[in-house]
Amino acid sequence: MGKTITAVILAGGKGERLRPLTDTLPKPMVKIANKPLLEYVVRHLRRYDIKEIILSVGYLPEVIKKHFGNGKKFGVHISYIIENIPLGTAGAVRLLKNKIKDTFLVCYGDILRDINLKDLVKFHQNRKGIAVICVYKNTKPNPKSIITFDKDKKISRFIERPSNQSKKWVWSNASLYLFEPEIFAYIAKNTRVDFGKNVIPKVIADGKRVYAF
Repeated sequence: MGKTITAVILAGGKGERLRPLTDTLPKPMVKIANKPLLEYVVRHLRRYDIKEIILSVGYLPEVIKKHFGNGKKFGVHISYIIENIPLGTAGAVRLLKNKIKDTFLVCYGDILRDINLKDLVKFHQNRKGIAVICVYKNTKPNPKSIITFDKDKKISRFIERPSNQSKKWVWSNASLYLFEPEIFAYIAKNTRVDFGKNVIPKVIADGKRVYAF
C-alpha cells in the first residue's frame, strides 16, 4: 500500500428499518452468513494492509467493542470514538480532527463491498486532490445522488437527493472516501453534517479538486 492509511469506519447507526433485529444489535453487527457485517468490512481493510482502524460508534457501542476489542484477533489495531449525539457522517469524522494528520479512508460499517483499495490509494496519490469519492453506475429511478466528472475524473457536480432525474443511469456516491486532512476545514464543529449533503458540494464549489473513482 505504501504510506500508512488510517481507516475510519462509521458504525454508529441504529438501523431502525431493520427492527426488531436492531433492538438489541447495532445495524453493523447484524449477521450475514454467520458473521457481522462490520467484520467483513474490517477483514476487507486488512486484506489490503490497512491495519489502523478507528471505529465511530454510538448505538449500543458495547456490543461492537465486545466483538472486536482492540482488533488483535483480526490482525489490526482498533480504537474507538463515541458519538454521544448523532452528528451525521461528516460530523462524526470531525471528532477525529486532532487524531488524524495524513491521508485517511472513510467507509460505512453496514455496506458489503469488494474493491481494490491499493488501486484506490494509487489513484488518489496520482491526482493529488483533497478527496476521492468512489462511484458506481446507478440504474435506480430515484438515485440518492448524481455525480458528474470529466475525462480526468475530476468532479464538477455533486447533487444529493436530485429531483426530475430522467436518465437511464447515473454515477452515484458509493459511500467510500479517501480524504486529506484539509477536509476538516469544511466540516462544522458539533453540528449534524453529512458528506453528501453538506461537505462535498461545498468543497467542489470552493474549487478544490475532488475526483471520482
